[in-house]
Amino acid sequence: MKDCKEGDVVTGKVKLGEGHANEEMQGKEVDATFTVVEVLKEQLPELTSEFLDELGEFETEDELREFVRASLERQANFRTEQAMRGSIIEKLLASADFELPPTLVRRQMKRELDRKVLEFRRSGFDDDMIRRFVNASKQNMQQGTESSLREHFILEQIADEEKIDAEPQEYETEIQLIAEQSDSSPRRVRARLEKTGQMDALRNQIVERKVIELISEAATVTEEPVEKEAEEKNEEFAIDHEVLPTKDHDAIPAAKYDDNTPKGAETEDKQEKDKD
Repeated sequence: MKDCKEGDVVTGKVKLGEGHANEEMQGKEVDATFTVVEVLKEQLPELTSEFLDELGEFETEDELREFVRASLERQANFRTEQAMRGSIIEKLLASADFELPPTLVRRQMKRELDRKVLEFRRSGFDDDMIRRFVNASKQNMQQGTESSLREHFILEQIADEEKIDAEPQEYETEIQLIAEQSDSSPRRVRARLEKTGQMDALRNQIVERKVIELISEAATVTEEPVEKEAEEKNEEFAIDHEVLPTKDHDAIPAAKYDDNTPKGAETEDKQEKDKD
């Protein structure tokens, strides 16, 4: 879409996800046509007292900068932890080649998604970013679920042998972190986790992280600068801020195919948020 202007019609190849509803189309490339309805240009606002208050009741520019610094640090730590976890799991899975029941795989898909959502909330990602992650994951989840399930069994076996479990205070710490990042109270967070059956996912998150930490302490770790990793992936960190709305929402064509998101899922999420 680079250098496109309003009214341009662009064609190109699109690869469908492995989780596409039509099994015959999974993983295939198709021709797609896009119409550029409108081109928006981001305009950075002035750091006035009104704008600082709108962002989050910041009183000074220094407070905003400190908030941004802390947020970037948490998210960078999250990515580092995920990279470490991925390297360890890759080694552990090298010799894991056992069959898994299909029903178990389906249950694991939901459980893995719940665990990832909790990790994102704990690390300070906002609801919109988490929702985009969930929608994207549902497209390609089948592909990695079996390895995730083997990963769970291996980590649980290590936890059992090393007598590692989640302590009551660790639950409280995790709930407090989620509450701080979601601008909610610990009581409401706990109630929501219990209501949605995510306390088990929280327990697994705590235990698996402790197992990874145990393995990391005994491993030889080679660290790379964050700047190099970000440059290779062409990633940017930013604070989400609302852009100007399109001049005519009705001009945006409806998607021909959905993203396999269950009907009503986003509505339920919004209702749950409104209750809080």
